[in-house]
Amino acid sequence: MQIYWTGAEAAIIAAEAAAAALVTGLPEYRDGQEVAPEARVTARWAEPRETATPGAFAIPAYPGMDVPEGCETVEVVEWPEVAKD
Repeated sequence: MQIYWTGAEAAIIAAEAAAAALVTGLPEYRDGQEVAPEARVTARWAEPRETATPGAFAIPAYPGMDVPEGCETVEVVEWPEVAKD
């Protein structure tokens, strides 16, 4: 089950930055070989997306990380409906 953090845009951006700092600090491997830091692909944890609630944003929670300030944990996010042509 996917857990999400939701909150105001600024809180979610800060949460994503904190999670990205953890992700980018981890080694990356390709074909069993560790990749040099300057050649790593991972630069972000997640792209913040606006939910169906105006002004509320969400990202997947980073496993093991405490809930960031200004965010709350939810199991289900209501995403805005996509307009169909």
